[in-house]
Amino acid sequence: MHETSLRAPGLPLPDPARRARIRVHLERLGAGPRANFETLCALVDAAEQLPSGFMLIHHMMRELESALREVLRESKAVTDPDGGPGERRRAQILAMLADLPLVAGEQAEARRAEVAAGIAELELAGSGENQRKEIRAIAAGLDLAAEVVAGWAGLAGELHGWAHRRNLEPPRPVDAEVLERVDLLERILDEALDAHATRYGTFVHERLRALLALDAPTKTHAQALPKDFPQDTLTQQVFFTEAGPAWITPLHTAKVFRNPPGLLEDGGVPWWPASAYLVRMAEQAQITEQTDPDEAARRASVQVEIVQAAQGIPDSENPRVGMDLARIARLLEPDRAVRLTDQLVRALAAPHVLGPEHYAAAAAVLADGHGDAAAKVLRALLALDAAEDGYGAPSTRIGDWEYGEVLRTHVPVLVDTMGIDALKLFASLVAESAGDAEIATVWLPAVADAQATEPLFDPRVGLVAAARDVAVRLAEAGTEVEAILAVLPLAPAGLLARIRLHLLGLEPFAAAVPDLVREVISDPGLLHERATETEFLRLVQARAELLAPAERATLQTAIEAGPDTAAWQERRLEQGGSELAAEVLALLETAWRLDRYAAAAAILDDAGREVLGNLVETHGTAPFQRPRIRPVGGFARSAQAAELAGAQSSRELADRLAAAAEAADGQDQDPLEALSAASGLGGELRAAVAAGAAAYSADAAELAEAEAHLVACALGGFGDGLRRGAVLDWDGLQPLVAAAAAARGTARYEAVVLLRTAAEIGALPAHAAGWVWPILAGALSPDPSSEPAPDAAHRGQAVHAVAAFASWARQAEIEEAQAAVDALAGLDPGTEPGPVAEAVGAETATLRVLGHPAAGERLAALAPGTTGFTGYLRSDDLPADRVMLPLFEQALNVELPAADHQKLGIRLLRLYFNDELDLAPGGLAERWWRHPRTDGQTRRGLALTLAAARLEADGERDLFNRYVDWRLDALGPQPGAVLTGPERLELLTLAPTCLRTAPTGEALARLARILAAAGDLPGEPRAWQWLVEAYRTEPLAVLDLLHEWSKHLSSSAGLAAGRRDEQITEIWTAALNSDDPAQIELATKAINRAAAAGYPSYLQLTTTAQQ
Repeated sequence: MHETSLRAPGLPLPDPARRARIRVHLERLGAGPRANFETLCALVDAAEQLPSGFMLIHHMMRELESALREVLRESKAVTDPDGGPGERRRAQILAMLADLPLVAGEQAEARRAEVAAGIAELELAGSGENQRKEIRAIAAGLDLAAEVVAGWAGLAGELHGWAHRRNLEPPRPVDAEVLERVDLLERILDEALDAHATRYGTFVHERLRALLALDAPTKTHAQALPKDFPQDTLTQQVFFTEAGPAWITPLHTAKVFRNPPGLLEDGGVPWWPASAYLVRMAEQAQITEQTDPDEAARRASVQVEIVQAAQGIPDSENPRVGMDLARIARLLEPDRAVRLTDQLVRALAAPHVLGPEHYAAAAAVLADGHGDAAAKVLRALLALDAAEDGYGAPSTRIGDWEYGEVLRTHVPVLVDTMGIDALKLFASLVAESAGDAEIATVWLPAVADAQATEPLFDPRVGLVAAARDVAVRLAEAGTEVEAILAVLPLAPAGLLARIRLHLLGLEPFAAAVPDLVREVISDPGLLHERATETEFLRLVQARAELLAPAERATLQTAIEAGPDTAAWQERRLEQGGSELAAEVLALLETAWRLDRYAAAAAILDDAGREVLGNLVETHGTAPFQRPRIRPVGGFARSAQAAELAGAQSSRELADRLAAAAEAADGQDQDPLEALSAASGLGGELRAAVAAGAAAYSADAAELAEAEAHLVACALGGFGDGLRRGAVLDWDGLQPLVAAAAAARGTARYEAVVLLRTAAEIGALPAHAAGWVWPILAGALSPDPSSEPAPDAAHRGQAVHAVAAFASWARQAEIEEAQAAVDALAGLDPGTEPGPVAEAVGAETATLRVLGHPAAGERLAALAPGTTGFTGYLRSDDLPADRVMLPLFEQALNVELPAADHQKLGIRLLRLYFNDELDLAPGGLAERWWRHPRTDGQTRRGLALTLAAARLEADGERDLFNRYVDWRLDALGPQPGAVLTGPERLELLTLAPTCLRTAPTGEALARLARILAAAGDLPGEPRAWQWLVEAYRTEPLAVLDLLHEWSKHLSSSAGLAAGRRDEQITEIWTAALNSDDPAQIELATKAINRAAAAGYPSYLQLTTTAQQ
């Protein structure tokens, strides 16, 4: 290599902006020209010149120039199939040369002279004159500047010579003249391609008009499309937008549908005009009840051709291709759509899926006469992949949001199309995915609470919700309740039975079959069934009053008789365990009675109500009425864990635990292995105790002799079991909790956590307060034998436990409540170590809630910058208090941690929404937002908090929109500029909430301000669906908004199929089909801008005249 400076003083410098524009244009024309331009730039900009750089540069220039003419010149493929006069003259000369040996005498001399003249003519044509003619013709069509035309014509014919060697002479150098040629070519590319883009619709349509005007196209004509026309997306778009049904079979036989585009290198999913054409043909060939018989026959014939062509489309990883197949299927008659079933199923098995709603709609079409095919597609769409560990929630193929949307939006359609068969389908999907009936009660505590569209949910819950909602919709539509219930049998006990029991509690069902409800409530088998327990108890609670007096007495008698403990023992033995101990049976029986007495409370006689009162006094709220908290612990997995879980009592568990520990001690392990083994044993103990918490709590004192860390794990297991709804024997637990509290350290910590959990969910029996309070009070005291840091963390947990105990005891009117409140008030965050001070600060607001007289004073004493103040800021579940405003003022002058500064902002927001803080200039709110620590990420975090708020009251909505206007005033960039980074994301995060909190006109005006500042509209699908709804009442405002939005579009905007572009298409289509010239003009402008920005697919919405 020869080192040289290609950019010496005086030489042309590259124009980055111009090159960026050229890249955008070339990207739309094809990957080849774009690659050639990148290569040219790399050669010219290289710090070191290649020895043959001169030829390589001119070779790239030649390729680019010829590609430019190829794209812009008029094609002769259809208007002159043999290639035009030049090609005909070339063929004539070649024929004379071939015949020359056969000619003799004077005739031969004349023929030789004619051939020589022809060769000279061809050489002249190859010298650049033909290129210059083409350039002049192109320039006339594009109205290019004279200097550009002259420069372009000057290059014609010369690049070929510069790109090749001169005999065996040395390569020519890359000098200023070469760089000037490159600069000239860049100017030509920039202006010619930009002019072409501004005339995109007309220019391309004129080139294809002759082809599209053919009345009876053939395979030969169809082959001209990939052979003789530029293969850019724009040309393909125009052709497939205007081609009629006569082209379906020619294109199919020419194999045009055999090459779908794959995924882009960056993972993008390119649109395929060919498959979109078939979708359009299917739309035109739809057959409805109003279709004339002769027209229906013609459309049926077209549908056959569409299916044949669609069947020729190979499988592709590009999800747009599969989505278009689904769109085609949903438009066809069922007998033809069914032929695409297998392709739809394979598309749903691909790594990526778009437009799941189209697959669901296709299934609805197939359901009319092809139920098996419909079920096949729906099963592929709603298929669940089991968790890798076998324990977690299964995953969906289409993403949680799309899964929930399919269930939410298409269940009604499927019900309307399939009727009772829809319920049968979803019932079968539920049954197939449910797994063990009793384990299902863990991931679905109650059928009534199942939601299909939670942001994070077990998709099986969505299926249950769908089956439930299908049944309700069928009942509302008049389907016989008996027919609905027949699909949801009570046996075997499981999810279908739980759905049935839930439905019987609803008014339409209970009113239709009251006798059946009474029969179910009176069923002794259901009274004892564990898998359907929650729904049965809720049914009893809701409908027990339907029972006649004799039936009420019978039910109460059955509850008094108690559970079938013999069946419990038998089931235990069947599972490979030993018989349950008597004390365990007694505890389980108590929990059983508590639940059932509580469910039947409305019909109990005096004696029954007395029994219920005693049970609640001793054991707290009935388990089925308690709020469910997700367990902390996991499931046991190892053989050792199974051995532990098989214990019948804490005594047996302690023995097995000791044996496991002894076995581990006998092994030759290094310290790290020993630590890992001990940790694993503790985790398995925790899982085992959580699984059998009720049984083990009866003699929990037996575990007190274990090592301290194992005692802590056991207590953690009891806490996990409590969160899962276990009823614990608190008298049995007392010795273990007391021993752990006395032992201090981690064991005391877990004891405190257990008691805190019990107090928070109301699971503590009232009589336990007498021994619980001394333990919690003792846990507040420092432990001299512990290291300061862990001891402070443990005491901080004790502060939270005392606050929970105080709230529970005050509500239960227990005398220890005041002692707990006073103990909490006696802690001074200014003298306590960090974790304790932080907990005290967090719970100071609890004192305010509990009405302690010194609470306000204590709040006002929390100094900004202290740990106590930090704790207060981080107590997210407590309301902001106006008494803190002076401290918040001071906090702005203190160097708070970033997290605390953000929490301060959240507190200020709460005060604002309580109408206790304004947004006045120079006020507290403005000074926080202008504070140096209030960076873009902090503001974005605050916006996310606001976006998640419910804002149900009119006053809250008004305050929200005033806040957004305030932020827009503060963030608004200079005219013509847009925000970037977190500030832009802040506004886009707030935008969707603006749409649901203000009248349509006001919301659109505010959204326009956000667009002007952020340069985009929010990507959330619900926001775009809102625009569809808004268009119906404010069409011009919505269209003007989209027109402004199209000015900001770029090919990196990333419109996603099924999200933004479906709603955009719906709006622009409606506008173009309206009779309002203003709407048509705005939509046309926006569509052309979008096409110029790299989204030509929208041009299919316009007519040739509009383009």
